[in-house]
Amino acid sequence: MSKERKIWGKARFIVKGDDGTARTITVQGRDRWTLETLMARGERGLTAIELNGPRIHAYVHDLRHEHGLSIERKDEPHSGDFPGRHGRYFLRSKVTRAEGVAA
Repeated sequence: MSKERKIWGKARFIVKGDDGTARTITVQGRDRWTLETLMARGERGLTAIELNGPRIHAYVHDLRHEHGLSIERKDEPHSGDFPGRHGRYFLRSKVTRAEGVAA
C-alpha cells in the first residue's frame, strides 16, 4: 500500500444542502486532499500557483462531477517567467468531516 493511500484513504463527509437536507459522500486520495485543503483554506481559496505540483483542476472536476460539490473558480493574473492567469477555487458547499464513521 502506498504512503498516499495510508494518509489519504477513504473518508466520509457530510454535505448539507441549502434546503437543510444532508448526504454523505466518500472521498479518497488526491480528491480527499483537495477537499480537505479547500475546507481548511476557506475564503483564501486554493490555487496551483501556491501549491506546486498537484493537478488541482482535475481534482476539483472530480469533486464537482462525481460528488456534486459546489466549487467556485475565480480567475486571477500572475507574473513571473510565464505570466498569465490561473484559477483560484473556493468550496461553496457546506461540508464537514463525518467523524467516527467508517468509510
